Amino acid sequence: QNPQWGKAGTRYVRFLPPDYADGVSLPRGATLFSNSTPSSREVSLAVHRQEDIPHSHLVSLVAVWAQFVAHDISHTPQMTGFNGERLKCCGVDFNYFHPECFPIRLPKSDPVHGPLHLRCQDYARSATAPRTGCTLGPREQMN
Repeated sequence: QNPQWGKAGTRYVRFLPPDYADGVSLPRGATLFSNSTPSSREVSLAVHRQEDIPHSHLVSLVAVWAQFVAHDISHTPQMTGFNGERLKCCGVDFNYFHPECFPIRLPKSDPVHGPLHLRCQDYARSATAPRTGCTLGPREQMN
């Protein structure tokens, strides 16, 4: 009955209204020169424990759910540069910094990236999708 639902190249359906800093596209807490919110890696490290605590009944369920979510998120198209090349967001001179880049700051104490002396992870925003009826309004993410 709904063959267009979840179709590649269409926009994701929102469960909550968008909440951009500029009302259209700029992420909350972000400005041209800074980001006042903690990095997603800092939040991840604060929320998740570093040790594995297996649960006898939920291990398989969590594995299947995690695989579903990982595939859904990892296949979301990202913004690209000229000729479709992947955007480089870390270690770039400000004059060449792409506006779709929002690199992830990595803390020195990061258990994975810290020993490798990595302080930045490339992150390009998801590709934009046309709004229903090609109307003007807040940015929509493409499936």
